Amino acid sequence: MRFLAAAEQSGAQQFARGSLPAGAYLVKVQVGEQLTSQKVVVQ
Repeated sequence: MRFLAAAEQSGAQQFARGSLPAGAYLVKVQVGEQLTSQKVVVQ
């Protein structure tokens, strides 16, 4: 598991995928009490 930010963020957020090996990932984002997830494929 990798955490990108634990502090308050605003606006669009991006992260470098270059360090991730190819594969399918499940990205989870929590904002307050709301949690969403999205499948991301790195080729």
